[in-house]
Amino acid sequence: HEFALMDYALLTALTHPDAAPSELDLLTDWYVWALFFERHILEKYKRSRDLEGAKNYLTRLFSFMPIDLVSASPVPANSVERGLADLWTRTAPRMSTDWRVHFSRSIQKLLEGSFWELSNINQNRVPSPIRYVEMRRKVGSAPWSADLVEYATYAEIQPEIAGRDGLSSSHQHGALDGVLELGHVSRPPVPQQAVHRRRETELVSLRL
Repeated sequence: HEFALMDYALLTALTHPDAAPSELDLLTDWYVWALFFERHILEKYKRSRDLEGAKNYLTRLFSFMPIDLVSASPVPANSVERGLADLWTRTAPRMSTDWRVHFSRSIQKLLEGSFWELSNINQNRVPSPIRYVEMRRKVGSAPWSADLVEYATYAEIQPEIAGRDGLSSSHQHGALDGVLELGHVSRPPVPQQAVHRRRETELVSLRL
């Protein structure tokens, strides 16, 4: 039921309106994988607060993204690893070597974003909204989502200009729309009655 509420196909169509139907299928699978990964690592490690175990879990995922496309990967031990191995073999062959390196680094930032959230949980720390958005631009799914836009439109940004400040900033700000949309689609809608009750509570708090 929860999966049915998350309209991944709509998410992909909204964030990649110019992509061909065949590309939308692959991109949708990437979004499904990313959201499942975030749920999986939090459920697996947030209760135990096992940061060392989470770090080893994330490090192992890198072995499923061979840049040369021929290096052997370990046998997947869970759904996250199987999904990443499958997606990499379907996506990377169309990329240049430089693009694969760039894309794998963006996935690394996605993984680092989850580790940052786990660290917050472990320290009972709640980041401010400004800090949260800032971190989601640097790590998390923002760079990765922007790379999917490049892939979907066959518009590889050459490495000699990809790191320039102006382009990097535009890249991140544009990707943030996808990140916020991702968060919106991945959560079930809040009943209208609950919204009204929350507003009433906020008004009472302000009066007090």
